[in-house]
Amino acid sequence: MADGYEVFGTGHNKLVFRHQRLNAKQVAQVMVGLRSLHLSGAEEARMVLLKACGRRVTLVTELYDVELHKVLAYIAKEKRRRRPSGA
Repeated sequence: MADGYEVFGTGHNKLVFRHQRLNAKQVAQVMVGLRSLHLSGAEEARMVLLKACGRRVTLVTELYDVELHKVLAYIAKEKRRRRPSGA
């Protein structure tokens, strides 16, 4: 099914959730967030994704839809933390 659920013929119609990769709009959201942190390179961006997801992510397209909110929330927290104080 298109909503991420798949019904198996087990005899009792249980719904089993299947994670889906991010679509292009969601990937763009993550990329904009990473760019707004002004990171020094790809390795630092991977470290941000590692801390946000708790697993190694080499490409933004490897993120799952259920991780999107965690990543965006972590990026927002990092932006607040890196903001110069006393301005």
